[in-house]
Amino acid sequence: MRDGLGEYACDTERYVGSWTKDAMDGPGKYFYSSGAVYDGMICNNQMHGEGTYRWPKEGDEPPLINPPTESPTHTATKVMYQATYVGGWQNNRMHGQGVYTDSAGVKWEGEFHNGTFRTGHSQVAVDAYVGERNEGGAPHGCGVMQYANGDVYEGAWVDGQHSGEGTLQCASGDVHTYQGTWLSGRRHGTGTQQYTNGEVYSGQWVQDVKEGTGMQQYMKGDVYEGEWVGGVPQGEGVMRYATKEVFTGTFGDGGKRVHGVLEQPNGARYTGPFVGGRREGTARTTYKDGSVHEGEWLMDRRCGQGKLTFNDGSTYAGAFQEDMLHGEGKWTYPDGAVFEGHWRKDKRHGAGTLQAPPDPNFKLKNKKGPPPKPVRQIWDEGVLVKEIRTVTRTEGPACCCVS
Repeated sequence: MRDGLGEYACDTERYVGSWTKDAMDGPGKYFYSSGAVYDGMICNNQMHGEGTYRWPKEGDEPPLINPPTESPTHTATKVMYQATYVGGWQNNRMHGQGVYTDSAGVKWEGEFHNGTFRTGHSQVAVDAYVGERNEGGAPHGCGVMQYANGDVYEGAWVDGQHSGEGTLQCASGDVHTYQGTWLSGRRHGTGTQQYTNGEVYSGQWVQDVKEGTGMQQYMKGDVYEGEWVGGVPQGEGVMRYATKEVFTGTFGDGGKRVHGVLEQPNGARYTGPFVGGRREGTARTTYKDGSVHEGEWLMDRRCGQGKLTFNDGSTYAGAFQEDMLHGEGKWTYPDGAVFEGHWRKDKRHGAGTLQAPPDPNFKLKNKKGPPPKPVRQIWDEGVLVKEIRTVTRTEGPACCCVS
């Protein structure tokens, strides 16, 4: 039973906050699949008490809060918030004293009842600037602008536009703050941007787009450091995942892995190509116990032809399927013995032949007889059920022995 502070998520929604008897209860923050965010008091899975709600679309009703599952697979949704309400809540509705601000900066402040504005007053906000100006009266030099929508910019200006070093604090939207260089009103050069969902990017910008080199810390705990093109990782870089995996290599369109080295917490190290971000193609993989696989992969699984060398010197060369030995293959023991046959789901299955290693003491003119003959074997799910040996006598015809 969940109780106390905790973080839980499902595929599209996420909650961070307090729990009481398996219910969201107390202060918390809820991220909706639509991109909306509620930050405030919750009582028995309902918005109740003081809180702040940000809408991705103006006029939408606040959705109900649904207790998420324990699977932490939430993916951040980038949205521009259109309206904000700060005030009282009751049973998932705006209720009590509050302030509602729409996308144009118009505020309604007063009494809300069951989700509806009842009494109070509205106010139209206007931009307010304090600082240096040019001859035409536009901001120029150093100054502070407080915008009607609540955003605040402090820094350098050129003819009415952000240019040079400056800091922007956003009252709404997916961006919380940006601190760095500007050109003609756009992020350009080097700067750090913090998002409302907790993500942080620090690096190079070109015309409001991440371009060049930079580092981003993602909400799920992943950290990427490397090259960026068009706002996404592309080129050479390193991704350190929250799962403790580390990928070093090349990223392609859409930030997908293309070729490089994937190191896993279990000690496995994959070097080779990726398709759609998954291991696919011919690659080399080393494992913590010293074994090595060289061969084909498909959708993050060993699949196709490959060779697996074990730390004791044994080798398997043959078919793989779904990460298992499956199909025709050849197993060579350290002493030189060889088994050729069929595998099914990592186990020998069906007919096969075992060839004992050659005797180093055997000579053509000695009296010990010829080298050992191959032994035919029948296997069932890893269990040897029959052997057929060919026995060669020094005199007379050969015979078969079945055991």
